[in-house]
Amino acid sequence: MVGPMAGEELVAHLRRLGDEVAEFGLRARVCAERNGWPYLRVVNPEAETMAENVSCATGAYVWSWGDRIGPVGNPRRVALVIARVLAVREDAPG
Repeated sequence: MVGPMAGEELVAHLRRLGDEVAEFGLRARVCAERNGWPYLRVVNPEAETMAENVSCATGAYVWSWGDRIGPVGNPRRVALVIARVLAVREDAPG
């Protein structure tokens, strides 16, 4: 369920998270859905298929499928989680 955050507040949270994920070597930019709802597009530049759209809802950052990643008050921790998920694993089969 999406909480009642103002658009500017959502964008500010997403920009803070974008700054944090950049520290882990990921690219990020704030985008908007057709309805204007903002989200953060995060991409691993080493493997561009490793990407995710992160949004905000009820005081938390959430994955594109709606699961909570972590609180907007701790973007560094959330960035670490995202970086781990989007990492290229050296020991992956293939």
